[in-house]
Amino acid sequence: MATTANKSGLREKKYRIGDRVKFLYSDWIQEAPIVEVHGPIGHGGRRLYRMEWPGSSDEPHAIALSADYFLVDQGPIDLGGIHLAGPYSEAAKLPAEAGVYAVLDNRNGNRVLIDVGYAKDVRQRVQEHDRKDCWERSARGKLEFAVYCTPEDALDQRQIMEDWLRAKFAPPCGQPQQLRWQREEEY
Repeated sequence: MATTANKSGLREKKYRIGDRVKFLYSDWIQEAPIVEVHGPIGHGGRRLYRMEWPGSSDEPHAIALSADYFLVDQGPIDLGGIHLAGPYSEAAKLPAEAGVYAVLDNRNGNRVLIDVGYAKDVRQRVQEHDRKDCWERSARGKLEFAVYCTPEDALDQRQIMEDWLRAKFAPPCGQPQQLRWQREEEY
């Protein structure tokens, strides 16, 4: 798979028909082959990829997404099949990029998710976070951080990923997305 720069200057991987990709679908991670490629079109001149997989009836399930929504392995921290970069022992070492962050309690190598969120600048958000006290109270081991970087304009992808991780792991710190103020623009 090749990479090209789209209109916003981001490097975009070019996937081909037949490539298998992973993405969040409802309450699970789906893997499916690409059956059509359209583009570059839409916001930022990105390509849209159509995937199909068998359904419970004669009709297959199908969805069209940009590559921003594909789950790619970014590191060794596995949270339910989403692979994040890390672990980072200090918030100051996190990338100053848009993404989803995970706050982890490392209990002798067994990592437990204690909070998750998203921001345009992960490092700044974690360093200035209002739930640090909850992290300290909830941790029984060493606090660590992990991150899944996204394009800056992929706000909806970050929201979907945070909601999915919250639903799957029920971390003790934070609230479900629908109960919180929209705060990403502050970071």
